[in-house]
Amino acid sequence: MGEGQKQAANPSPEDWDHWVVHLRERKTPRDPWRVIGAKRDWPLQWGLDYTPVSEDTKDLIVKTARWCDHPGKSRTARLISRLEAWLAEWPVRRGQGALGLEALSWSYVLPRLAGSSSAALWQEALELLLDVATSWPQLDLQHHPLSHQWLGGELPLTLAYQFPELPRCQALWQSARKALSQGLTELLDTNGLPAVEHMMSVRPLLACWTRCQALHGDRATPMLTPSATTCFEWFLRRALQLTRRDGCPFFSAVVSGSEDRDLFRTALALVGDDEDAVIADQILPIRQGKRSKKGRRVILAEPSANSEWGRLTLFRSDWSRDSIQLVVARSGASVQTELVSGNRTVWSGPWQQEIHLDGRKLDPPEQWDEICWHTDDDVDYQELQATLADGWILQRQIILAREDRFLFLADAILGSDEREIEYRAQLPLTAGVRFEPAEDTHEGHIIGDRWRGSVLPLALPEWRIAASNGGLEWIDGNLQVRHAVRAPRVYVPLFIDLNSSRSRGPLTWRHLTVAERLEVQSPSQAVAFRVQVADEQWLFYRSLGPAANRTFLGENLSNEFLAARFDRDGDADDLIRIDAD
Repeated sequence: MGEGQKQAANPSPEDWDHWVVHLRERKTPRDPWRVIGAKRDWPLQWGLDYTPVSEDTKDLIVKTARWCDHPGKSRTARLISRLEAWLAEWPVRRGQGALGLEALSWSYVLPRLAGSSSAALWQEALELLLDVATSWPQLDLQHHPLSHQWLGGELPLTLAYQFPELPRCQALWQSARKALSQGLTELLDTNGLPAVEHMMSVRPLLACWTRCQALHGDRATPMLTPSATTCFEWFLRRALQLTRRDGCPFFSAVVSGSEDRDLFRTALALVGDDEDAVIADQILPIRQGKRSKKGRRVILAEPSANSEWGRLTLFRSDWSRDSIQLVVARSGASVQTELVSGNRTVWSGPWQQEIHLDGRKLDPPEQWDEICWHTDDDVDYQELQATLADGWILQRQIILAREDRFLFLADAILGSDEREIEYRAQLPLTAGVRFEPAEDTHEGHIIGDRWRGSVLPLALPEWRIAASNGGLEWIDGNLQVRHAVRAPRVYVPLFIDLNSSRSRGPLTWRHLTVAERLEVQSPSQAVAFRVQVADEQWLFYRSLGPAANRTFLGENLSNEFLAARFDRDGDADDLIRIDAD
C-alpha cells in the first residue's frame, strides 16, 4: 500500500489536502443538527431566549444556522472572518460563560468550513476547542452550571461525535459522560427538581442534555450513569411543570419567548414516557389539539412537587391548561412566588413583608425553612418558618385547594410578650393586572383582561365602617395587606378565590368565637373564620398560643390548624389538619 493510500485511510488535519477531501466525501457522521432532529429551530437556539448570553452570542448562533442552510460565498467569507476575530478575542474573553455556546457553534460548522478555510486557521480553531474541552474541571459546577455543562460535557461530546477519525477527539467521550452525569446528579434532586439558584437555567440545561443524548445515540456505552439517567427522565417532567401556559418558563421576564417546540419534541422522544406525552399534551401550547388517545389509559402522577433540598415548590391544581399554578422559590431572606391562573400570570416576584415591633423595624430573616409539606387530592400545603429579632418567629402558610380552586396565604407573627405589632406584606401584580377594592367592604378583585380572583383579608372586619387598624390596597403595582395590633402574636390570612364560576356570587366572612374550657380566647391565642363565596363555604382555624383543646362553631379540636369545607348538610369536611408537633 502506498503512502498516499495510508494517508487517505488514516486522515488527519496534518495532511490538509487529504483531510479536506475526506471531510467533504465522508458519509458519517451526519451533521449534528440533522441527527438531533431539528425541524423548526436550530438545536443551539433551543432555550436561547431564556439563556443569559449577549446579543452577540445569539447573533453568532443565528448566523451559523443560516450558513448551514445556505452556505453562499459571501456568507462563507463573513463567517470565516468572524472565526478569525473570535480566535483573536479568546485570550481576553475566555472567562465569559457565553463562550460555551459560541464554542459549540464553531464545533457544529467546523467540518464544513474546512473546504473554505486555510489550514492554519482551521487547525487553530480545532486546537482551541480541544483545549477548552479538556480544561473543564477548572469550572465550578454550582456557580457556573451552564458553562460547566457546555464546555465540560456538550463540547467534548460534540467534538467526539464530529471527528471520530481523531484519537484526541474520541478520548473525549469518557470525560463528557463524566461531566454530564455530574451535572444531572448534583444540580437536581432525585426527583429531577433543580435547586432554586439554578431554576432560571432549567430550559437551557434541558436543551444541553437533550442535544447530548440525541448525539450520543444508542452507543453500547450509555451516555449517563444509571442515577443520572433517572434524574434526566424526571427532569423532563419538572421542565414541563415549570412551563407556563404561554410556553415560557416560570419567572421568565420574556414576554413572548420561544416555545421550544423541537426541544420538547426531541426530549419526549428520547426520555419521555406515555405519562410525559399526555402531560405535554395538556401543558404545552404547541401540542394543543394533539391530545393523545393514550391519555385515556394513563393514570397521571401528582401535578405538584416539592424539593426541600432545592428550596423549590410547585403547586398545581391539576394537569389541565386551565389549572392554577403557584411556584414558590426560597433563597436566603427572599420568598419568590409566581401565580398563574388559566392563561394569565397574576403576580410574579418577591412576597415581601415588613414588621415593626414598638415602632422598630425588624431586619428581614436570614433564611426561610420548610417545617411542613403535604399534598393530596384536596390540597397542597406548605408551611415555612423564619427567625426574627428578639426570638420572634414568622410562620408562613400556603394552601392551594385543588378542586375548590382557592389560594390561602397567611403569616403568623409569634412572640412571647405583648408588643405594638405593625405588619405589611405585598405581592407584585404583573403588568396589565390591577386590584379593585370594594367600596363598602374590605375585599377586592384582581382584574386583568377579565376577572382573575377575589381577595378576602380575613384578619380585617368585613365592613369598612367597623373599626380596623389595617387595609387591603393596590400600591405601585403591588397588592398590599396591612395590619396593626397590640398583642404577643398575630395572624394575617388572605383567602383568594380563583374560581371564575363564583365570580358574580356574594362574598362574606366572619370572625368566629373560640373558647377554651368555656372561656373566650383572645385573637392572640387562637382565631377562626367562616368564609362564604357564592353558595360555597369554608372554615379556617389557627392556634397561635400553646396547643389546647378548643371549641368554635360546634367544632372541638386540639390541632394547630384546620381548613375545612362545609357540605350541603352543613357539616365541616376536613381539607387538612395540622397537629401542633
